Amino acid sequence: MKYFTDELWTQMNYGSTVDQEQAHHQWTENNKAYAALYPSLQDRLSRKVYDHFKTKGFHDYRLKNVEVKHSDYGVLNPVKVALTVTDYSEEWTITFKKIKKLELKFECGESDFEKRRGFDDWGYNEILIVDDDTLSFEVLFASGAAILVHFKNNYIFLSKYE
Repeated sequence: MKYFTDELWTQMNYGSTVDQEQAHHQWTENNKAYAALYPSLQDRLSRKVYDHFKTKGFHDYRLKNVEVKHSDYGVLNPVKVALTVTDYSEEWTITFKKIKKLELKFECGESDFEKRRGFDDWGYNEILIVDDDTLSFEVLFASGAAILVHFKNNYIFLSKYE
């Protein structure tokens, strides 16, 4: 994450009063910078995806499923990833195709609380430009877990389950 880092989020919630104020100020500046960058993604995302992440997103949703599919060997771009999220009133799947990179960071601590919370709530996500053909999608969860996907332009899809 470039703008909405785990360190900054932690500092806003658990730092001293001075640290929290500084972190809130930095978060506000980062939010403005990300909002200024976001319109540059308009031609690289479908209208549905662009509008959803611009106006709503998935903050406070829960990760229900991560699915990595590998098609037949010998085909181009054989890996796709689907993230299913819910807020208990609605459920969505975010699918990435033509994957160039996938990273999943998750550590379960030793306390009972850490063992029970898993990924925890969907915190913040960023969609950034990697190069002319590639975008990066990263989500940071309340637990500090993160999922990073690099994919070709226009190969992120949203499906809502009714």
